[in-house]
Amino acid sequence: AADKQYRYKVISRKISEELADEVRAFVSENKITGVYLETDLKRYYPNSSLAAQALGFVSSDNNGSEGLEAYYNEELSGTAGKVVTSKGNYGSEMPYTYEKYYDASDGCSLVTTIDATVQAYVEKNLQNAIDKYDIKNGAFCIVMDVNTGEIKAMATLGSYDPNNYLEIYDDAAAALLENERDAALSLPEASDAYKAAIEQYKQDVASARMAQWRNRCVSDGYEPGSTFKLVTMAAALDSGSVTVNDSFYCGGHEDFKGRDQTLSCWKSAGHGAETLEEALGNSCNIAFGHIGLRIGGEEFYDYINSFGFLEQTGVDLPGEAKGLFFSKADLSGASTASLISASFGQTFRITPIQLVRAVAAIVNGGYLLEPHVVSTVLDADGNVVRKNERTVLRQVISEETSATMREFMEF
Repeated sequence: AADKQYRYKVISRKISEELADEVRAFVSENKITGVYLETDLKRYYPNSSLAAQALGFVSSDNNGSEGLEAYYNEELSGTAGKVVTSKGNYGSEMPYTYEKYYDASDGCSLVTTIDATVQAYVEKNLQNAIDKYDIKNGAFCIVMDVNTGEIKAMATLGSYDPNNYLEIYDDAAAALLENERDAALSLPEASDAYKAAIEQYKQDVASARMAQWRNRCVSDGYEPGSTFKLVTMAAALDSGSVTVNDSFYCGGHEDFKGRDQTLSCWKSAGHGAETLEEALGNSCNIAFGHIGLRIGGEEFYDYINSFGFLEQTGVDLPGEAKGLFFSKADLSGASTASLISASFGQTFRITPIQLVRAVAAIVNGGYLLEPHVVSTVLDADGNVVRKNERTVLRQVISEETSATMREFMEF
């Protein structure tokens, strides 16, 4: 009865060309009136789930959602054609009236920096690691050209297929949702319990979809752990807080002034005497606690800021976060706990894209770049409308420090 308030009812949208042909034939053969097909558009993703979170998808109303589809929606959309004319009551045609036609214009195309081969290997090996170690919270990875800022691969697993973006692709999550739906449907339909259960089910489906669409490489903060020791070492060398000739001793455990708890290294037996280069190679928490103290809270904070951990990277993707770091006062106060913990990457959160571009700066001569996923935007005729060039924001460490870090990282 509710349908009678509308002039027509949409049965299905964005059906396949094969199904449309079948409908046309059925309507024609059976001389059915009142059933029509209208031209529509449907985006097709030939590589299915490959780089899904980076690409995003086009929703049922032809708007870009998530990823590049959302970020570059205006460039990709184009302009629909139209006819402007006069109509009478109930949409009837009026004779001898003004009428003008406007041609449609195609949208632009994007050429991405993503290397499909690199992307495929990244996703394959991430999935192997998830399976091998029974990882419950998925995994993410970024591959970036350190000299240009071009993103060669960006993956968040578990993933989804943007051709069927509403489907839940995690088998365990899909099974739980199915059980939740069945339990709701078993309740009396008119009851409050039924209404509440159905509403909860819809919310859980929406949450599961958002989780699989989410690009954790840019949208989620995480504790970087020992990978952050590269930043600490680069800051220490560049500031002159340490030299390549310095050495440290790790007994496995040590009490630091201003820190209530004993600091333990990951190697409980300790690393013993070690050079600066060996301290990095050993990923020694004790040595890095001392290195952090040598830098000092204020200067360490300034390097963190310069490396871009207090700002968005500006990558051409939606939903980028900034992470969460200590204030300068926290790092330079009487308590050394925050400074020592930060020196080996614990008790704060940054985004994967922030860390990747910082490490790139450490090895590329010290230059902090703006990462990008699109290299060029082309118009309908293939002309370059926009080109994303290498963009240097600032130099954060010297060429000499960068050269030393490259040697240390190869050790």
